[in-house]
Amino acid sequence: MSTLYLIRHAQASFGTADYDRLSLTGHKQAYVAGEYLQAAAGAIDAIYSGTARRHLETAEGIAKTARTGDGRIPEIKVDARLNEVDADAQFKHLVPILKSADADIAKLAEEAKTSSRSYQKVLSRVFTHWQDLPADYAHLESWPTFAARVHTAIQDIARSAGSGANTVVVSSGGAIATITQHVIGLPKSGAYPLFEALLNGSITRLLHSGERISLASFNDYSYLHSLGQMRNGENLVTFR
Repeated sequence: MSTLYLIRHAQASFGTADYDRLSLTGHKQAYVAGEYLQAAAGAIDAIYSGTARRHLETAEGIAKTARTGDGRIPEIKVDARLNEVDADAQFKHLVPILKSADADIAKLAEEAKTSSRSYQKVLSRVFTHWQDLPADYAHLESWPTFAARVHTAIQDIARSAGSGANTVVVSSGGAIATITQHVIGLPKSGAYPLFEALLNGSITRLLHSGERISLASFNDYSYLHSLGQMRNGENLVTFR
């Protein structure tokens, strides 16, 4: 069996002018993730990353401490199919629609610029509404298209891995949740609850052999708590 380690990017810079970069804590999380993977897996054969800066900085942080079986730095391979849903575009096009049915959305959407809790409340309604849009909705990538691209990316990455290989895949919460939802055979309504649960730097482990992919563990962030405590009691567990 070979293993795919799906890693939600480390903490980005929510509430700042440039969200798409890691915070200081995020850089520490990525470095610690590499240390943990090296210890847990023994060797990392390749690292795949989406194209977002937060993905690439997480992958680069992991590569600082993870190594291949012969001691090399793992190659980082960039794959745009691992990119997240465009939440900004979804908010732009769907929040005005949702306001007509829910007066609270307008207030929450304004608060969401700086409040993680309000952002999550709006995101849950936007995401589930988006899933039910027709596939030809002009302004946004559709749910079927998004789901197909992330599923296909994981299938192709798994096929390219050698027997017994350990492969790291850095992506975002929506993509990892959608991959997991597909692997365990949940309906599309099962994707958002998985999305909501994912923490920064958490590891979802998939086992694969041939065309078969199965879930071994989901959203494991215990290593961040343990290693953070070992580093002067530092808190490395973050949600956003």
